[in-house]
Amino acid sequence: MLIALISRADQSGSCWPAYEALAEDTGYSRAAVAAAVASLRERTDGPVRIVVKHHGKQGGSGGRGSNKYCMGFSPTNGLNQPESIPQTQ
Repeated sequence: MLIALISRADQSGSCWPAYEALAEDTGYSRAAVAAAVASLRERTDGPVRIVVKHHGKQGGSGGRGSNKYCMGFSPTNGLNQPESIPQTQ
């Protein structure tokens, strides 16, 4: 799951794919994706932290939208400084 998130991350280490997109990327079911994301979110050790935030749909149409995933590194720049790694809320 982490590799799927990294492959979608922008230069700042952020991405916001839907569970369905992650399921397609990994071949996992939507339920397995949700469980994997929950597991990653609970981890607080190591240089990578995933902060999951509700990211509303564009256009203000209501609905759930996608989560925003912020990783403590950038795919192009490597690890960020520890103080720049988002904290789990």
